[in-house]
Amino acid sequence: MQRFAAWIEAEQGRFFLILPIAMGAAILAYFDLKSEPPLWLGFCLAAASALALAASWRLPPARFIAALALAASLGFARAEWRTAAMPPLLDVPYGSVIATGSISSIDNLPTGRRITLAPAALDGGPPLARVLRIKLSAHDTTMLAPGDVVALRAILFKPDRPAYPGGWDATRDAYFAGLGASGFELGTLTVTNPATGQGFSVWLRGVRENIAASINASLPPPTASVAVTLLTGLENQMPPDERQQFIAAGLAHLLAVAGLHVGIVMGLFFAAARFCLTRHERIALHLPVKPIAACVALAAGGMYAALTGAHLPILRSLAMAGLVTAGVIAGRRAEVGLQLRPQVGRVEHGEHLALVDVVAFLDVDDQRRFAQRRLQLDVLERNDQAAEGRVRRHRAPSRRHDRDMRLVDRPSRRSAVAAADNNGGDHHRQNGQPPTAWSEAHNQHCTQNPIRRLR
Repeated sequence: MQRFAAWIEAEQGRFFLILPIAMGAAILAYFDLKSEPPLWLGFCLAAASALALAASWRLPPARFIAALALAASLGFARAEWRTAAMPPLLDVPYGSVIATGSISSIDNLPTGRRITLAPAALDGGPPLARVLRIKLSAHDTTMLAPGDVVALRAILFKPDRPAYPGGWDATRDAYFAGLGASGFELGTLTVTNPATGQGFSVWLRGVRENIAASINASLPPPTASVAVTLLTGLENQMPPDERQQFIAAGLAHLLAVAGLHVGIVMGLFFAAARFCLTRHERIALHLPVKPIAACVALAAGGMYAALTGAHLPILRSLAMAGLVTAGVIAGRRAEVGLQLRPQVGRVEHGEHLALVDVVAFLDVDDQRRFAQRRLQLDVLERNDQAAEGRVRRHRAPSRRHDRDMRLVDRPSRRSAVAAADNNGGDHHRQNGQPPTAWSEAHNQHCTQNPIRRLR
């Protein structure tokens, strides 16, 4: 128990990273149940976990367990309420039916067109709570647009059950996607009411489909399918065999529009905007070019996210990009510095903290940042030596230690080294002897300015 309490004390500030894991584990546990639990169970678990967290707030081990239980109960309750909020599945009739409804989307598949009707009705009945997805005949060349109200004869089917125990459950996927039935067309459809007033979502869907049609008309099919997927987010236009090749090569993640793609788009627009703004001298000197370019890049990323369907991965990436843009506008810079942990202890007066001791106190990320900072200081030092037009052939034994001291006391170090260099360098040039004066001043500086003292 003491080791567990010590681990909790050492990991303070990082527990919130475990809370999403507990929430996701509870959601998976809910979907693995054999029967539907009562709707009040998740609410009661969340309330009990909240009371336990409040009662154990002063005890770190118990507080940690109660926080995990609260996150898990919230995930369980969210899955329950999400399932209960969805409309029930449709009772799909056998045989052909007359389906009527408004076209919400048109998918140009490799084997033909497919329309989605929402809202839809069967045989003149009331509007359905779920959408219908119907594959059109290859001989049907009727001009369609999102928003058209159509009527057609079709054969519909319920979503497929898993092909084997534990396999992909298409019924559950269709249930949470709002899909009621899918099928194929018989004959030719009729447009009963053309689209007149289109909303933004319908207009945006039409733009995506027009872009996809232009790409398919200009590029060969293997290249066009990839371009359509990356530019419009319409993944269903890629042939199954080509998608399987991406999966076999381990590159299927490139087809999912996410942070990589929005980063490329924003980076290109940021570079282009900053390049254009710095072409004019007055604009470059009197306007904040970098924040303006960051705002232009964020707007381009938002347009790209809307064009590709605004899925959850790209929305998450866009939120992180917005946070970075806010930092750029506020003038924040990514500074890498040396930070020692307070658990190290105290350093007595006059003692030095060697570089190996500093590195031992740091974790892996701190060591990496420390090494990057040290490399930057090496480059700066070499540039200074080249600008002054001299290269020292004799280095003091503690030169490496002195270079590391730049992290905490760079101004005082420069003044001391400059004075010592003048004395020692002149002495060395006149008498041809080792720069002893330079070494004595350097050692005196190291004694007066230790790397860092922990308090």
